[in-house]
Amino acid sequence: MIDIHSHILPGVDDGAPDVETSLEMCKIAVNDGVTTMAATPHMLDGIHNVTRETIISGVADLQKRLDENNIQLNVVPGADIHINVDFINLYKSGSLVTLNDNGKYALIEFPPSTIPHKSDEFLFSMQINGVVPIITHPERNQSIQRHPEQAVKWAESGNIIQVTAASITGELGKEAKDCSMKLLEAGLVHVIASDAHSATWRAPGLSAARKIIADIISEEEAELATQLRPESIINGFPIDLPEPKKLTATTNKHWFFKWFSK
Repeated sequence: MIDIHSHILPGVDDGAPDVETSLEMCKIAVNDGVTTMAATPHMLDGIHNVTRETIISGVADLQKRLDENNIQLNVVPGADIHINVDFINLYKSGSLVTLNDNGKYALIEFPPSTIPHKSDEFLFSMQINGVVPIITHPERNQSIQRHPEQAVKWAESGNIIQVTAASITGELGKEAKDCSMKLLEAGLVHVIASDAHSATWRAPGLSAARKIIADIISEEEAELATQLRPESIINGFPIDLPEPKKLTATTNKHWFFKWFSK
């Protein structure tokens, strides 16, 4: 499996505080079946001063430590970029880090409770400048929990939706799980990722969520969400997204979604 969203770089944001924790997180990921992991610290969040140089050099240092400790994990650079009106200018200037630094895909994070005004225009401007937005963990956004139909519009416009594995398993609460189930039902979980922040709380791991997707959707979709689409993203290849189903805030779930969201 490939994990495109994690906070494993030591001491740069609210993720791993030190190298020892980073290595432990990477061991957990490998033991769970992850072969490649994107190190994606927060950028433009107004809290952490994470630069391109911080990420690129940090990934190189971490990969060296992994190799020295015989931890079989390939780490690639990326960033969890908070929505910002200066994104295009910063991207053109080379200040930002896209996934695997290939200039094709970028993780975009919205505030936890709202969807900022003119977000659709921002996402479109990214696309016309050659970058496909990957909207991170919308199932944890309070506005999307109330109005999951917004995710249909994003997908129809060519944006990729990434759901947190721990939301699907229920570790992040009932609201996030219920919303992730609705998104699954509508074919709107394009990729799952760990968004790992530590070796304990929000630890790495995709296999439990992968199994749920395989059980309630299909093995094929589970493979697409955890391996095939992430692999294309890391390599900068185009992705064909499934046609989303129409979804409303009051969509009734099938019995198996009701059971899994308990």
